[in-house]
Amino acid sequence: MASNDDDTTLLGLLRGLTLPLVSLEDGDEFPRHSASGFVLQRDERCHLISAAHEIASGRWFVELDVFQGAKPALLVPLTCTWSVLASLDGSGSARSVDLAWAEIDVEGLRKQAKAESKLNDVKIQIPVYKGPLDVYPDPEEAFSLHAFNKAVGEKHPGIRCLERRPAAEMAMTYVGDVDDAEAYRFKLSRQHQGHYYYCGASGAPISDSTGRIVSILLRGNKETSELLGARLAAYASLIGAIE
Repeated sequence: MASNDDDTTLLGLLRGLTLPLVSLEDGDEFPRHSASGFVLQRDERCHLISAAHEIASGRWFVELDVFQGAKPALLVPLTCTWSVLASLDGSGSARSVDLAWAEIDVEGLRKQAKAESKLNDVKIQIPVYKGPLDVYPDPEEAFSLHAFNKAVGEKHPGIRCLERRPAAEMAMTYVGDVDDAEAYRFKLSRQHQGHYYYCGASGAPISDSTGRIVSILLRGNKETSELLGARLAAYASLIGAIE
């Protein structure tokens, strides 16, 4: 059983790893949609991982708080997004997989920042996860997530603000799979907080008590007080392998 200090440390780790994503088109004053994700680093390559039902269509950007909340965020576009469209089971039938990723050119981003006079004194840092993705959830473990998922736009004279509100869960329990959805079932330690509370958290990493990411949030079930998460371990070897 984790202590309160351990819980606080874990939530801080997840808060640092989980990145807000926004969908924007030319002319938009505020994001059309919000999602979440995390960046996996393997060797020198970085991939943003999120839910396919969010980032597989539309123009999505990673929101980086390079100014530490004091100034506007930096938006990094996602390009060439890949997703697992289907997998084959023993009978040869196809099923969709709600998992997608996009490579982020970190070095290219840093070079662009150096060329931009307003950013040349800012060190571009992208929080990355360097741990394993092939860990299956243990029913004896506790699982957590944290996301700044609610993006609420506010207009003021001369400026537009985007307020972020968090959603978090701790001490979730892995209780089985949903085979036709390629998903894990995580039982909440409290009542489901309503779909509005979790809206925009799709793609947020779900970790065990040691900080190992085992899944990403896909959706929830209010009736059973459960959240569903993608089976990362089953597809970890595909991420970055086909670009």
